[in-house]
Amino acid sequence: MKEQLSVAQALGQAFAHLDAGRVEMAKKLARLLESQKPEPVGLAYLLGLIALEDGQGKKAAQHLARVLQRHGRLFHYTGMPNKVSSGRDLPAEVTRRLRNAGFSVEKNGDGLLAVKQRG
Repeated sequence: MKEQLSVAQALGQAFAHLDAGRVEMAKKLARLLESQKPEPVGLAYLLGLIALEDGQGKKAAQHLARVLQRHGRLFHYTGMPNKVSSGRDLPAEVTRRLRNAGFSVEKNGDGLLAVKQRG
């Protein structure tokens, strides 16, 4: 007989799977948790991290915006990957996604400092 997990256990296991690189297992648990009402605390953060792993920057920014209160701060490391080889400007791409998700953004060292403006 299979033992049922509590919401907290399922969320903890999903983060553990994600940390261990088992993204598909984390997604499976996240989908189960999305059916819970009210939404479990930490689920938006988990979904944001999963979206980042999947290369879905816009979706990640939207989930992370739900986590932060107004004026909450988020540092996004960007460095300058691909600028020479592909001509992409990753900081500009990330800035656009974060602004569209309701953040003000400024360059800060090797990354971007985003401050939530709406909500």
